Amino acid sequence: MLFDLPDHQTLYAALLSRDARFDGQAFVCVSSTGIFCRLTCPARKPKSENYTFFPTIAECIDAGYRACARCHPLQAAALARATLEG
Repeated sequence: MLFDLPDHQTLYAALLSRDARFDGQAFVCVSSTGIFCRLTCPARKPKSENYTFFPTIAECIDAGYRACARCHPLQAAALARATLEG
């Protein structure tokens, strides 16, 4: 990991407000659905006991979560990589 995750309260506030500044810096995994999302996902927000944050998509997948069909975190990551690679 290249950087530490922001603290839990900061990430939760970013999730609730869909703060685009945190998009791609962390992902929220929802245990009740088995799905992981971008922090900017428009889906209903999970109950506090049903989520955790991971810094990378790989860690979400390794933990057994699948990508959200609403916010498409895998497609967003691929687009970001393509943009950076020029």
